[in-house]
Amino acid sequence: MRLGNGAFADLVTQRIREWEVRQHVRGAESAGPAQRASVVTISRQLGSGGSEVAEAVAAALRWDVWDRQLVEDVARSARVRTRAVESLDERTRSQVQAIGMELLGERFEEIGYRRHLVQVILTIAEHGSAVIVGRGANFVLPKAFNVRVVAPPAARAARLAAREGVSERDALRRCADSDRERAEFTRSLFGREIDDPLAYDLMVNTNQLQPAGAVELILAGVRITRS
Repeated sequence: MRLGNGAFADLVTQRIREWEVRQHVRGAESAGPAQRASVVTISRQLGSGGSEVAEAVAAALRWDVWDRQLVEDVARSARVRTRAVESLDERTRSQVQAIGMELLGERFEEIGYRRHLVQVILTIAEHGSAVIVGRGANFVLPKAFNVRVVAPPAARAARLAAREGVSERDALRRCADSDRERAEFTRSLFGREIDDPLAYDLMVNTNQLQPAGAVELILAGVRITRS
């Protein structure tokens, strides 16, 4: 769901203030790249229940959840994006720039929205304690705990039809369209395949697994990688 302008600005401002407080308390000497599994990324197929799983994981960990729309809105808002990046100390800001250039090569300074998107994802990750949903975040953050939530087309269509009040035929078409669009986005930006199993630490099939079970699997993975 797209937030209204006021609600969006308030939410992002609140999170940036929290970042700034944590940065002040932590001190510059401990600043640096986020530790593995202080960030979870969740890539999901439409109708797989991945968004709900992400919300539940974030609630269990008491972390912020950055869904696809919120990340994209920040990336498109120059004012908010600038303040977010400025919440980093100078050394970490330079690291974000360097990692972005490594990911996108010489195009980093030229490709507008895509550069901003990578910058925002890296900034969120540097602050840690975040669940980032979609937008290819796993390809930007290989050291995060990266999850993909999937399900067979029929199961996804049934779930989407029940939720949106559309026919299963229409839901199946929407799932196929979404799969194609997300695959094209990932291929265009990162030159990678969204379904590449090597791009994830955990693949969760929600066909028979209830959302609570998927959440427990992800939380177990986070605990293991943080230990």
